[in-house]
Amino acid sequence: MAALYGIGVWKAKDAAGYLTYHNGIYHTGHIEGDLTTEDIRAAAHAAGEDALNAVGHAPVLEKNDALAQALGLTGTPGLIVMPVEST
Repeated sequence: MAALYGIGVWKAKDAAGYLTYHNGIYHTGHIEGDLTTEDIRAAAHAAGEDALNAVGHAPVLEKNDALAQALGLTGTPGLIVMPVEST
């Protein structure tokens, strides 16, 4: 649920708002499954977003999850370093 709402915060408040939301979620000290709706609402409120809307974001998360599994990523953050050629 937190990830679904996080996408909404990103869309409404851009990267700076999402960073505030993200940090608020981690600041709760609750691990996966222990986050409450109040935790999520408080983090979103701190980011300046009070209208939580998770509608339509599930396909994005499912696509990201499938990609992470295909790449063998087992946790977050997952970092991928691509080769870069200078011209």
